[in-house]
Amino acid sequence: LFSLWFSLGVGLMVLQTGALLAPGLGLSGSLLAIFLGTLVGVALLASVGVIGSDTGLSSMAALKLSLGSRGAMLPAVLNVLQLIGWGSFEI
Repeated sequence: LFSLWFSLGVGLMVLQTGALLAPGLGLSGSLLAIFLGTLVGVALLASVGVIGSDTGLSSMAALKLSLGSRGAMLPAVLNVLQLIGWGSFEI
């Protein structure tokens, strides 16, 4: 399960973005920042995935249960923006 979620969080765009946003860190510092950021993101995705597989709910529905209707709005909006961004990148 770890390798599945870790591979979904690592991509060429992540590496490129890390290299562009952290020029003062050097190569080792940039790679460490990318690794730690990816690890945090992957941990969040994996935990929501486990909740979804246990309950049969989608990620946004599971967030609504834990954060409430208003609390789940921010992650839902961020998800829509992320999907629009990736959709425009893929086209």
